[in-house]
Amino acid sequence: MNISAYLKSILGDNYYLEDVLIVGPYPSHHFVDKLINHGLQKLTPTTGPTVTFIIDDGWDIFRVDAIKDAFPSGRGVRQPAPIVRRVAAIDPCGLVHAKIYYFHIRNYENTYTKRYLLLGSANASMGGFGSNSETYMNIDFADINQRDVSGVENYIEQLKAGKPGTKVPNECEFTIARNTSISLPAVRFVNDEASSFDAWLRRGRLCHQYKADQNFGKISLPLKKPLPKGELESALTKYGFGQDQDSKLFSRSYVEVISDTDDERQMPWRGKYFIETNYGYWTSSDCYLELNEEFTTPNKSAREKTLDAIISGTSQESWLSEYEHLLQQFAQQLKPNVVHEFLEHGANGISNNYYLDRARKKLDADKRRANDKFFATRFASGFSFVHVPEMGEDFNEFALNFCETIILRIKGQRVVNKLANLLKEKIDESFLNNPEDLLGYIRNNWSDKDFRRALIDFHKSN
Repeated sequence: MNISAYLKSILGDNYYLEDVLIVGPYPSHHFVDKLINHGLQKLTPTTGPTVTFIIDDGWDIFRVDAIKDAFPSGRGVRQPAPIVRRVAAIDPCGLVHAKIYYFHIRNYENTYTKRYLLLGSANASMGGFGSNSETYMNIDFADINQRDVSGVENYIEQLKAGKPGTKVPNECEFTIARNTSISLPAVRFVNDEASSFDAWLRRGRLCHQYKADQNFGKISLPLKKPLPKGELESALTKYGFGQDQDSKLFSRSYVEVISDTDDERQMPWRGKYFIETNYGYWTSSDCYLELNEEFTTPNKSAREKTLDAIISGTSQESWLSEYEHLLQQFAQQLKPNVVHEFLEHGANGISNNYYLDRARKKLDADKRRANDKFFATRFASGFSFVHVPEMGEDFNEFALNFCETIILRIKGQRVVNKLANLLKEKIDESFLNNPEDLLGYIRNNWSDKDFRRALIDFHKSN
């Protein structure tokens, strides 16, 4: 089920959205785009519905900002900005994993309202409302046992009005039929600072070396059949064409080829600011926000020049002319009676148009890719920095692995990692014998404001 189909089913032609509440650990700006494209402003005669998001404490600021930015703003826009509130599980190591959607709708005559709860397994994402197989339970407030309605209303209002430090202290239970009950979770509201060590880890970024498409910046020469080993093959490679996995395809770079590097000596930032885990190199969201410009390969400037050259297109005709010239030179290495066996051939010789059309399309495709900001950022830096994934029951293993690496760093001969150095100073050595002890210590002491603040600011330490 997609969100547009659901809204259409409850609104029909006579109702519009007045109030929306979304509770979920993993809301996506793609979901918001779909919600807005359904026509929130058109569905509301006056301003647009109030939309409140209740998100888990581990959702980082980049994703929160993406949700806010997805809502239209500016002069003449009637849709109110979304309200985003952070909550944490009552157990500080837990996750607010509930998926609750509340819709308050009103008829255009302003004489009648309806309220619905949509519950199930679906996150507020395109996966939850689109590609995944999910469960959904739609509940009309009119079907809730009347003695329970006020409790549900109070629960919704507490979520909408919650402030950091307050709680929805009790689970909300209600019945919709005899022996059929629903339970909504207790939560506590928190501010933007991670309220638990687990939330801090969840907000982090993982660093992976970005292996760009090996064909980017290259033009290929497809052959009709593989070249025989030896003289003919070397005749093509001497013009700069290298053989791909496909024995009938050769490619050459038309811009400077920049190799990847995994030499830690050229990337001192990774040892200083990142902790190696079984999911990749981890750093905090705050560290990434402040220092991401430093987290690059040493040849970033050369990579940016490559992108600029492809985007500008000023050398495109020169690249094509050089390609055509090399093609002709290679053809001359072939005996006249076999040229047609390897190259596309017409009445007047080699079919230049065939090859030049392919080459031009490849240059245009590379230009479109170079203009894509996500590709360009990763290509230039040589790395991608992804959000910590939704691990579920595997999260504790991730946290233990994180602590294990810190212990190894602390016990090394030379401690260059800032977080490891900080914990070495602040934690008694008896907690550094195994990852379980270290994890327990950090979790238990996260409520200590000075300790928590020191860890959050580890990247600023000396």
